[in-house]
Formats: sequence, C-alpha cells, structure tokens
Amino acid sequence: LMGGEIGFSSIEGKGSNFYFTIKTESVTSDKKVYLFESAPQLLGKKTLIIDLNKSNGMMLNNLAKRWRMSSDLITDLSDLKPKLELYPDFDLFIINTSGLNNKTYSLVDKIKSLVSKKNIGFILIKPHGKDLGIAESDRNPFCRMLPKPVRRKQLHQTILSFIESGLNTTQSSVIEKEVQKISSIEKIRVLLVEDNNVNQMVASRMLQRIGYNADIASNGKEAVDAVESIEYDLVFMDISMPEMDGLTACSIIKSSTTIKKQPIIIAMTANAMSGDKENYLKVGMDDYISKPVNLEELRRIITKWTEKIVSNKNLDTRKAIESEIELKFIEEKKISFLQDLKTDADLEFFKEMLDIYIREIPKNIEAIRNAIFQNNADHLRFYVHKLKGSSLTLGIECVLENFKILEDMALDNNINEESLRMFKKVSEQFEMILEEIVLLKNKYSNIKFS
Repeated sequence: LMGGEIGFSSIEGKGSNFYFTIKTESVTSDKKVYLFESAPQLLGKKTLIIDLNKSNGMMLNNLAKRWRMSSDLITDLSDLKPKLELYPDFDLFIINTSGLNNKTYSLVDKIKSLVSKKNIGFILIKPHGKDLGIAESDRNPFCRMLPKPVRRKQLHQTILSFIESGLNTTQSSVIEKEVQKISSIEKIRVLLVEDNNVNQMVASRMLQRIGYNADIASNGKEAVDAVESIEYDLVFMDISMPEMDGLTACSIIKSSTTIKKQPIIIAMTANAMSGDKENYLKVGMDDYISKPVNLEELRRIITKWTEKIVSNKNLDTRKAIESEIELKFIEEKKISFLQDLKTDADLEFFKEMLDIYIREIPKNIEAIRNAIFQNNADHLRFYVHKLKGSSLTLGIECVLENFKILEDMALDNNINEESLRMFKKVSEQFEMILEEIVLLKNKYSNIKFS
C-alpha cells in the first residue's frame, strides 16, 4: 500500500530482526531523536581510546562496545604508532588528557599524520577547569572538549553529533540490513488463564505479535498455583472455567498472604452483560477485556498496564539504589554514574566497573610504594594522580588531602620518611576502601530493574 517492503532475518537460538521500508515525503528538519544508547549510526564505527589510566580506559572502551562501536584501547603512547600503522582507518579518537602534560597538542597532530582519513574526530577529556591550549576549532574542525567527570549520556551525544556532522566514517553493511530493529519488550511476565485450547492458541499468538510470551494455565486452580510459585506481572483471567472459575481464583489470589507480589488481573469473558465489568472490579479484577479478543484492544490494555508496572518496578529499584549503605569512605550520592542507572545493563556495567577497581587499586598502591622506595618522583606523581582520579569517580574524597601531600612531595622531588609514613596511611585507608567496594558490589548485585 505504501510502496515499500517488509522482511526479516533469523538465526536459530539467537533471535530475529524485522525491518520495513516505506516511501514518504522528505523531512523538513534534519534533527534526529533516538532512545538513549540505541542510535544505529554508531554501529561498527571504529574508535580508538587513548588513556594512560588503564581502569578508566577500560570503562570507556566497555561503553563504546556497549554502543556497538568497534572500539580499541591503548594505555601506553609507545603503542600508538604501531597500532595506527596496522589499523589506519579509525573514525574517532577519544583521548584522556590526564597524564599527557603538554603533549595533547602534538599528539593530535601525530595521529592526523598517521591515519588514512581526512575528517577524523577527536574527543579530548580534560580535568575540570584546565586549559589545554587548543580551541575546538583549532588544528582540527572535528574536535570537542569534555570536562571530567564525563557523564555517559554526554559522551554518547558528543559521539553521535560527530557521526551526524559529516565525519568520513566507516560504512557498515550491518546498519543497512538492520534498518529498524524491534525494540526489546520490557521484561513483563504474563500468565494466560484459559480452558479452551483454541482460545489459548489465538490469545497466545496475539500476545506474541505484541511482543510478549505468556505462560498458560487451563483453569483457576492452576492459575492460583502458578501465581504462588512465580511472580507474574499480568494475568489474563477467563471467567467461566471448570474446576475453579476466574472470579474465585481472583479472590483467592488477591486475599492471599503468601503471594509476595500481587499481579494485575484482567478479566476475559464472552457474552458480557451490563454491569459485569463493575462486578469483576468489585471482586478484585483490575481491568476487563471482552471476547473475542481484538488485537488493538489487547495492545491498548497491555500497554496501559505495562507502563504502570514498569514505572512501579523502576520506583522500587530507585528506592533501593537511593537507600545508601553505611560506608566510611565511599559516598554513593557523589558517584555520578549512579544518577544515570536506568536498566539492568547499566547495573551490570557498574558492577563491572567495581570489579576493575578491585583489580586495579592494589596495583596502583604497589606502584606508589615502589616509586617511594626507588625515589622516583615522576612515577610517584603519576600513580598518585591516577589513583586520585579513580577515587573521585567513586565518590571517595576523604583521601584527597593525603594525595595532595604526596603529589607536592613528588613535585618538589622531596621523597623522604614522611612520604613513607603518608603512603602507609593511604595504603591502610585503601584496604578498607576495597572492603567497601565489595559491599557496594553486593548491594547492586541484589538490585534489578526487571
């Protein structure tokens, strides 16, 4: 009807992608709006992250990969030239300027001389308030500055703006094949209670077309047993059934003290008479749909209640996140990433980030100790600064004063017994901080959005 086509690709055990094309009039605005982190333009774009702080670089690298970019990371500048000689076609460079001192300017020029493309993008992450001496329009028109701490959404939007502004970027055939992916349905558990086999098949198929896979119970008794053993969000309940009817089953479920979470129960019946809907609501039904079920009416009902269910789930999850556990060093409210948590994938990313801290902090502490014993002021300043950045990201501010003392000693090239005493104090603090990170991870391991 609209002069387009529809198709799909499917891989057994993985899932299916559906797409369609239509002919429309040209849009009057080139502004594009995407669900956060679902922009198809980023798919396959080649990004190199340069960060001398390995733990921070790994977090940035994980984010880029999560956005389906082809991302790589180097944490040592000596690896830059071999990397670009082997792979000269990167689209975008994300550079953490901390630790580069005044080399950022020359680093940008060096990269431009080694890559094969003309229009490449640079995102320079700089300490808050620090002037790098490079205007965004200087040296490279495709250059953006982002102050620390970088917010995830800010970074995502900056990368997306590069892609849309005309970078000479890698074309990915995957993007064309996946013209329009079907958005994943919220994880809503649905129970269909229906005694008629044909009606079961029809209703199940309709739910699948909307995006939901429903469990099936054949009568009210089976429904009660199912709800007592599984936390369902939505129950579509037929009224007239053998062994136990829908009204009785609803009454038992709603009055049960053993069911942890009460589901939304929607009555389904044919030949409904005037006043039936009010009677269903009186016994505890939350809504009503008449049979034979119409696809659009089913879509309306399930969309209405899904929005409320997801909202309530997210509210409970947000309350769990905001109920801070008692910690001495870590201040949860100062961890900026926690303000952006919206999905289970976000939670998994945060836990991965904590794992990186658990692995990397002992290495940094050992490096600081070695720098002091070797009287190496440059190494001492570098690793103290690195650990300070990690601490700020985790909301650990109480150690900053001790870091400043060590940094000043390194800057003055004055490593002495006081340096060792201060190191021991910092080391003891971080032993307790590592314990708190484990507690924090345990807390977020028990939180889910769905």
